[in-house]
Amino acid sequence: MTIEELQRTVWDMVPFNKLLGLHVVGLSQGEVTLALPWRPEISNHVGTTHAAALFGLGEATAGAALLVGLDDVLGAGWVPLAREGRISYRKPVPGEARATSRITEAEVARVRVESRVAGAEKVRLTVPVVIATIEGVEACTFEVDFVLVPQGPRA
Repeated sequence: MTIEELQRTVWDMVPFNKLLGLHVVGLSQGEVTLALPWRPEISNHVGTTHAAALFGLGEATAGAALLVGLDDVLGAGWVPLAREGRISYRKPVPGEARATSRITEAEVARVRVESRVAGAEKVRLTVPVVIATIEGVEACTFEVDFVLVPQGPRA
C-alpha cells in the first residue's frame, strides 16, 4: 500500500478523519505516521491542540496501523471496531501533531492465527500510538483496544 492509497482509505473509511484534516505523512515497514496540521479550529482554551483532536488523531493512526499490518485479515472480511481508547496527556501540543503506530510482528501473527480458527466470532488486539509535536517531543501515549468481527463471507 502506498501513502496515497492509505490516505484515500483513511478518509474514505472514516470521513471524520478528513474533517479533522489528518494526513498520512509516513509509511515504512509497517509503521504509520499521521499528521494533524495546526489550525485555530482545533485549539483549546489555552491555545494548544484540543485533547479531543489529539484523541481523534491517535484513534485514526491506530486504525491506519491495522490497515497496513493486517491488510490480509481485513481483506478476508474482518471489520475492526474500536472498543476502548486510553490516552495519557504529558505535554501540550502548540502546533502540528504527529502520531506514529506499529503493530508488532508477534501480534500480527497471533491475530492471523485467531482469525483463521473455524467459527471465530471476534479477535481482540491493542494498538499503541505515540503522539508528538512536530519537533519530535513526545506529548501523549495512546492505546486503542480493537475487536475484529467477521462481516460477510470470509476466505
